[in-house]
Amino acid sequence: MPAAREGARRQTTAFGRAPRLQVYVSAGCPSCLRTRELIAQLRRLRSGAAVEVIDLDRLAAGAGRADVVGTPAYVLGGRVRWLGNPSAEELLAAWDEESAHDLEGATDHGR
Repeated sequence: MPAAREGARRQTTAFGRAPRLQVYVSAGCPSCLRTRELIAQLRRLRSGAAVEVIDLDRLAAGAGRADVVGTPAYVLGGRVRWLGNPSAEELLAAWDEESAHDLEGATDHGR
């Protein structure tokens, strides 16, 4: 399994599946330094956060998502949530919302 795909697998918790955040960056992206700071903050505040950083400069041509048109791009819950950096508060709130959604889905499937 390619390294980019291996890190993309969802982590299973006692309550179901943890959300996965994919963040697309590139070398020529002046905002991507802030992106890395936001990811570090998310990982500190939400232990076990499944975050995959994807460097577009290292992907084979055509291997990326068609809906990622710039960097940084944040994909949460399978859809692009932000093109550009969100605030730390927005990122944490979206993570928590997606976590609650995944928890509800895991509970519903258990019935």
